[in-house]
Amino acid sequence: MKILMLSGIFAQSDEYRATHMAETPDSLLADGLRARGVDVTTAGPSIRGDWGSYDVVHLNHLTRACLRAILPRHG
Repeated sequence: MKILMLSGIFAQSDEYRATHMAETPDSLLADGLRARGVDVTTAGPSIRGDWGSYDVVHLNHLTRACLRAILPRHG
């Protein structure tokens, strides 16, 4: 199974996450799934691309991620 997890925490640098938000519900979920052998890809909610290769897409802040995926970029 392949899972794509989109969350604002994954848009932050590893250093920032380690010093400010070492554990969040999303990071704990991703780590737990990986520990059980699930193929997990994490990214910030503004990721664009083909989600068709994933079995599950987990969107934290669903509205914002969906809007970013369908609206054209400005600037």
